[in-house]
Amino acid sequence: MEARFKTLQIIWAAMLAGVVAYTAVLFVVLRLGMVEMPVLPAWVMTVGAAVVLVYMAGVTVVRRRIVEAIPAGAAQDTRFAQYQTATIVGLALLEGGGLLA
Repeated sequence: MEARFKTLQIIWAAMLAGVVAYTAVLFVVLRLGMVEMPVLPAWVMTVGAAVVLVYMAGVTVVRRRIVEAIPAGAAQDTRFAQYQTATIVGLALLEGGGLLA
């Protein structure tokens, strides 16, 4: 069982590192002026940020609901497999929200 949790930790770290690396590269590219960024009104950026935050909060709620739906009386392997699936799907959706931002 310990190896399975280690796998989830590795997946979590990889997803987090991917979002951090993407954000860092985007920041450097924009700061160096390699890409011209269109001037957008402040309200557009505010609405975009709000949409992303609502999306990411919704994904967190959906993942929690999936985890809560795992039957308590199921075998340990079955429960862990369902938890692992919920974690991977939730992290993928969160990464999508991060890329959308």
